[in-house]
Amino acid sequence: MIQFIYNTSFRLSNEKTVSEWVAFIAKAEDVTLKKVFYNYISPKDIRALNKKHLSHDYVTDVLTFDYSSKKDISGDVFICQEQVEENAKNYSQSVENETIRVVCHAILHLCGYSDTAEDQILEMRSKEDHYLKVFQTTFK
Repeated sequence: MIQFIYNTSFRLSNEKTVSEWVAFIAKAEDVTLKKVFYNYISPKDIRALNKKHLSHDYVTDVLTFDYSSKKDISGDVFICQEQVEENAKNYSQSVENETIRVVCHAILHLCGYSDTAEDQILEMRSKEDHYLKVFQTTFK
């Protein structure tokens, strides 16, 4: 089950398509998707979560809390769309691409990928790029 929860004015216009794509990623990564909640929250709220759980006192685009067990994945994802849009500008990306990228980034974390070391960051980015292409060519 994938659920989108909005605590801001932002709304995905293509929830069904994004849900199908996230389920595709889980299947391709050989995991069973149980429950994933994508929560869209304010900069203030994501900063508070980042500070409380990671001791980072700044706004970030996405935080993922993993409650998975073995190959059954579940978790809570918190996305700050305002930061996603700022990142899109900073990285010369469309807002849609950056929005989809953070959704993908979170599910990859739940699939077991990390991004704390340089080699992990490169692997995560490669996976994101691959699944973004799949989204653009198959799900759009």
